[in-house]
Amino acid sequence: MRTQKVNSVFRERDILTAGIDCKYIPNLYHTFSDEEYLYIVLEYISGGTLSDKLKLVNGFGFGKEQAQFYAAQIVVGLEYLQAQNIAHRDLKPDNIMIQNDQYLKIIDFGEAKIVDAYEDLKSPDTTLESQEQSFFNRLIPQR
Repeated sequence: MRTQKVNSVFRERDILTAGIDCKYIPNLYHTFSDEEYLYIVLEYISGGTLSDKLKLVNGFGFGKEQAQFYAAQIVVGLEYLQAQNIAHRDLKPDNIMIQNDQYLKIIDFGEAKIVDAYEDLKSPDTTLESQEQSFFNRLIPQR
């Protein structure tokens, strides 16, 4: 097994076993390995990905109510992760599963990171002012 993939699986396992208790994050039931593979047994989510659902609407997008419903769930899930000092770092429609009842689950924590909030605040690159300036520099072309 490649070291990067192994580290990714261990990172996901560590995050999902860190006392996560949120309806927008899948439950981890078991982990095990054999000589070749590492396995993670997660809650079954049968509705496909948000990416799949977006393809089904043929470029028309979701209705306002459905978009608000999905967006609210993603925000609540991310707020929960933030409160646990977890940064997902790979959020995209492929990493959001839809259950049959239309509730979402954020998946794939292989790139996630448990953030030391105090340490990150010490870095001059992560100040709010530098983040805002970086954001505006990308929006406004320089002359």
